[in-house]
Amino acid sequence: MATQTLSIRSLGRSGIRETPRSIRAMTVVAVLVTAAVHVPVAVQHLPAVPYLGVAFYTFVTLNAAAAGSLLVDDHSWIWTGLAILNASAIVTYLISRAIGLPGAMDDRSDWTNRAGIVALVSELIVVTLAVQVLKRRQT
Repeated sequence: MATQTLSIRSLGRSGIRETPRSIRAMTVVAVLVTAAVHVPVAVQHLPAVPYLGVAFYTFVTLNAAAAGSLLVDDHSWIWTGLAILNASAIVTYLISRAIGLPGAMDDRSDWTNRAGIVALVSELIVVTLAVQVLKRRQT
């Protein structure tokens, strides 16, 4: 029977393979970019469409907390949360552009908005990296 040898450095405290620091760093940067893009949008929407302003601030806060958590730890729940949070933002973005959101129809058909594109690309990067990390842990 062959034995598998794993480097102690590659295993985290929970016995799972740690994510390389470069992947964690790329994810943190992408998360902070998408959070930063949403701050002015939150400020803009809070007085006009309060539920959207609160949603944007919540999104920014959760992303910032997850980025901070990734800097110090590598738990699967952080990666899962990032994937769900940013996938939800992508879906919401697509809905807002396709049919609009209640009280915020001004974004409808605004597919070329630069801030929206930056946020969308950043969110796609976060989701892609998080899914890859989680898939790697299952094998």
